[in-house]
Amino acid sequence: MLPDDFHWAPRYQNAPPGELALFCRGARVAQLMQDVRGGWYAMLMPSVETLGPSITRRCRSRESGIAGVETWATRHADHLREQARIDSMRRCLARHPGVTPVAAPPDSP
Repeated sequence: MLPDDFHWAPRYQNAPPGELALFCRGARVAQLMQDVRGGWYAMLMPSVETLGPSITRRCRSRESGIAGVETWATRHADHLREQARIDSMRRCLARHPGVTPVAAPPDSP
């Protein structure tokens, strides 16, 4: 069971059927993709850095991939929320150049 601030959505607008991304507060934290042979794999993104590290895992099926990603996201929910907060702040600063960032309280979304 995923925490309330996590949700599944298609990876992108024209994604192949079944391919999903897991979002936390608007930041993509994982995705489930099908390879050219029809197998499934999950890409876990513990960092919101564009070129940050990612972890790739093969899945036995789409359903087992979803279950594995949800288990990982639940286990690392606090860290992923913090990464989503950082991503949100970066996107906001990119839209408003010249604004000086102010540290938000730790419990803010």
